Amino acid sequence: MQHVDYEDYLDFLKALNNEENSIIVVEGRNDRRALEYWGVKLPIVTFRGPIFQFVEYLEAKYTTAVQIILLVDCDKEGKELEKKLKQAFREKGFKVNVHFWLQLMRFGVTYVEGLTSRKFLEALEP
Repeated sequence: MQHVDYEDYLDFLKALNNEENSIIVVEGRNDRRALEYWGVKLPIVTFRGPIFQFVEYLEAKYTTAVQIILLVDCDKEGKELEKKLKQAFREKGFKVNVHFWLQLMRFGVTYVEGLTSRKFLEALEP
């Protein structure tokens, strides 16, 4: 894994936590745990398919004033899911943020749960 600048990563976490009126969508419980490990305080919702039911579930729970931050995996399946979720949420009138997802890719992270992996933690060392 490539070296990840520790200060850049802390800035990423700070910016994520400073997002207002937002929720994070992840693929699995381990992804949620990894974000919680790093102190992410925003509500984190774990994706459960099918897509249309998941979007309807969030539509019933939140208003479209809520921003959806997609933090799915950066593998082939995650990229497909990102496209489909982004489209489905936007069709319902939600603002969708993929900025943080793109930053994960820049850090060389493929799987969100990998944020707590030994390999990632070693890459963070100054």
